[in-house]
Amino acid sequence: MPWDVSGSDHVFVEPVSGAAGWPLITGYDPMNGRDLIDFYPNVPVLTLPLGRATYVVPGTMSWWPQAMGVLGKETLRFIVISEPVGLEPAIDDYTGPVMEAARKSSYTNGDPARLLHLSPDGVGALQPAKYYQALATNFYIDHRPPHRADSLRKYLQGHPQALEELRVSRLVNHLGVVCMVESADGMLVALNRSDAVAFRQNTLSASASGMVDFVTDVRPWPSGGLDLATLAHSAFRETIEELQVQVTGLRFLGLLREFLRGGKPEMYFYARSPLSFRSMEEHRQTARGRSESRSILGFELHSDRLSNDPASRLPFEKRVQDIIEESTDWADFTFVAGCLLAARHLMAGVA
Repeated sequence: MPWDVSGSDHVFVEPVSGAAGWPLITGYDPMNGRDLIDFYPNVPVLTLPLGRATYVVPGTMSWWPQAMGVLGKETLRFIVISEPVGLEPAIDDYTGPVMEAARKSSYTNGDPARLLHLSPDGVGALQPAKYYQALATNFYIDHRPPHRADSLRKYLQGHPQALEELRVSRLVNHLGVVCMVESADGMLVALNRSDAVAFRQNTLSASASGMVDFVTDVRPWPSGGLDLATLAHSAFRETIEELQVQVTGLRFLGLLREFLRGGKPEMYFYARSPLSFRSMEEHRQTARGRSESRSILGFELHSDRLSNDPASRLPFEKRVQDIIEESTDWADFTFVAGCLLAARHLMAGVA
């Protein structure tokens, strides 16, 4: 998966081959990373400088950390709305075939939490949804039924070529969670995804990723709402499910909306493992979600060597760039964005 390089700009281009891994829908208009950035010219794209290069990934930040990612100090909070999501009848031509195919598949109709709204002062609203609804909107946004001229993306967002605001969006926009984990011996952990997953098969992915589950992550907490520290339970759950590892020092990296999924929101985190990389490999063998990956890979990050002097900062930037270059042929969006956001957080912490 190459980078499109122009001067100092490195634009991440993740090729998409239709509905990869789940060939249930025939009409599909795939868009790669450069296509997506060009499609949303009015949306501020995520741009992160590193050394002499500037890395551009097809997404936009809806909320940056306000307190260096320290969960107990971050002001982001969420209220809970009990009314479930209902898809708009006007997009039945798009959503109907996908949901019917999902019902005939082996996939479970889980309970993601929709991010219904996010105000400028950092108050979000969460609403119960169903996984089939998410498949039919955000995940199959480039589906084009035979009798429709445009894909769902172009129908909903083609004019004025911008992401819909969350509060008026007709997509489910369920809230995802991505966690980048560094081992005790300084290795940044990546999942080598298997072909048992429906999307982004056989790619190098973030250490752990998934969705905020309304039943397990949202509903058990007080009805008055949740702060970020409470909702971050979802990140701990994902690292247990995929790595069988309990992480420490969880830090919030930001809330990003990914262009490929039509603006689907994802919370990004960074954490440390008390285990060495070799021990993490052994623990993954007993993880409940181990079938989603073939193995884990480790890249030398060594954030413990980073301090506020250039003598340590420059080698750290070089290590991050090496990670990006080594993984460029098969890294997916979550790994690239997570790696860059984690590097930004770590360097800010010693600035």
